[in-house]
Amino acid sequence: MTQGGESGGTTALKSKWINFELKEQKAKTQVWNIISKEDSIILGYIAWYPPWRKYVFFPNNNMVFEKTCLNDIILFIDRLMYERKNILFKIPLPPL
Repeated sequence: MTQGGESGGTTALKSKWINFELKEQKAKTQVWNIISKEDSIILGYIAWYPPWRKYVFFPNNNMVFEKTCLNDIILFIDRLMYERKNILFKIPLPPL
């Protein structure tokens, strides 16, 4: 599995408190687990939501998030959306 916090992934994002781990590669989209660095608990996942035609965050029950983690999740979703849009139009990705 690919982790978004490690170099080499196109969605690489360094986060202080969470890792992004590729759970499933579908035909056109991906599903990413969000995992706590401190205790390796799956906090939720990011997946494509067809009614909105966007990636969204699905938190697990009873999970609490602070500003830094939420900002990292937003940045990761923004990156996924950017990649999806630019892959469709064959535009190269800029560096992070």
